Amino acid sequence: MDGRSSIFDYWCIDSLADWNNRGRFDGALLSAEQKELRSNYAKILNLCSQEPALYRGLFFDLMYVNMDNPYFDFSRQFAFLRKADRELLLIVVNFDAESKHIRLRIPEHAFEYLRIKPQKQWLGRDLLSGEELPFELNTQDPLPMMLPAQYGRIWKYRIGD
Repeated sequence: MDGRSSIFDYWCIDSLADWNNRGRFDGALLSAEQKELRSNYAKILNLCSQEPALYRGLFFDLMYVNMDNPYFDFSRQFAFLRKADRELLLIVVNFDAESKHIRLRIPEHAFEYLRIKPQKQWLGRDLLSGEELPFELNTQDPLPMMLPAQYGRIWKYRIGD
């Protein structure tokens, strides 16, 4: 992704004309980078209507507990949890132009508020890339992960499996 974050990043007449493609609205004239950005927006927007944790779930902010974390730049990364029913989403975004290896703190209060148990091995699946990775979510050990430049991860976990 190229750091663009809203539909207003397409304001340029040239890019709109390329997307329009003389009334075909098929995006055939868009660059590969523009097509990738459009595809990522489509994935994210579809997830917002398909994932109960996103459209009706509980929200828990992780920024306050990571403000003094030397392995998390709160001015360039953003993280939060969403939970609905037996599904937990961990959403982490990197707005930096470089890939970053982070170690995310999750406080005990998050587990209490969301009514989930720490110290359990979880298999997370990134809803953007499809990658699967086992994690241990707990209050003692920060959660390590690699975040690509100007990209995010939406890790989905099934609770109670």
